[in-house]
Amino acid sequence: MKLNFFTKLIFLITLFTFCNEANSNINNKILVKIGNEIVTGVDLENEIKIILTLENLKINQQNINAVKPKALKSLISLSVKRSEINKYQVKEYNKLDLNNYIKETEKRLNTNNKGLRNIFKRIGIDYDHYKDRFKIELLWNTLIFQIYKNQININMVEIDNELDDRKNKELVVTEYNLSEIEIPQTKDVKATFEEIYKSIKERGFEKTAKKFSSSISSANDGLVGWLNTKSLIKSYAIELADTKKGEVTRPIEIQGYYIILKINDVKNIEKNIDLNKVKKDIIEQKKQNKLNLFSRSHYSNIYNSTLIQYNE
Repeated sequence: MKLNFFTKLIFLITLFTFCNEANSNINNKILVKIGNEIVTGVDLENEIKIILTLENLKINQQNINAVKPKALKSLISLSVKRSEINKYQVKEYNKLDLNNYIKETEKRLNTNNKGLRNIFKRIGIDYDHYKDRFKIELLWNTLIFQIYKNQININMVEIDNELDDRKNKELVVTEYNLSEIEIPQTKDVKATFEEIYKSIKERGFEKTAKKFSSSISSANDGLVGWLNTKSLIKSYAIELADTKKGEVTRPIEIQGYYIILKINDVKNIEKNIDLNKVKKDIIEQKKQNKLNLFSRSHYSNIYNSTLIQYNE
């Protein structure tokens, strides 16, 4: 009888170990190969948890299924950028931007840093892993600046003319509170537009941004915030001029992407201005706009030249 008992015990232990190993193999299955990078089932599971947590959504099967495509797209984007960052050995990033991003997350989830750490601990996500995701975006920004800084040419005549127009009158500035949905250009983008505008009508812009937008602003319902008309890209300003408060624009094409904007609010501000400060702000904004264009173009070129293999 003893031999029979121990035989059964060994069999159960072996079966338990086999099941655990099989489950582990499933979770660690390679889902996508992106050049020399890989995305596993564990990576996807963790990314889904992070997205749902940042969007303050319950971790249930319905929400998991809803954000799964977005999570996979995010992991591919991070992999492409990480490879390029490693290629150029970029190490520096704006630590203030990282701190501000963390504080914004804490504010959005109505907690402090200790509470945020506990939130990620409860869902089994390492806090440093959460931070590393955004570090990649900041390192990418450093990379783009290093590569393209000598190509950021600002038309100072245009700037000076703009300032001259302001010198002789009290400035009336139109500011827009905007939200955005960013969509990469693909062959079936027209079908995506139809689905997005239908979703906006049925579910609202914020939920649609969470589901479809590839921009980091999607974690904040697509909210961009207040922007001055003078600092906007020309194509943005043109579309917004024909759009009323509460309405959304047509898709705006920006090198490799389409942007759909929603006007949450509009205000006209009359004030005397410090022209030196305004000049500096306009120059910085125009530089940032050009860097954003370079960033999207650079990413598109790398993405299109990277071998991406999906495993069945």
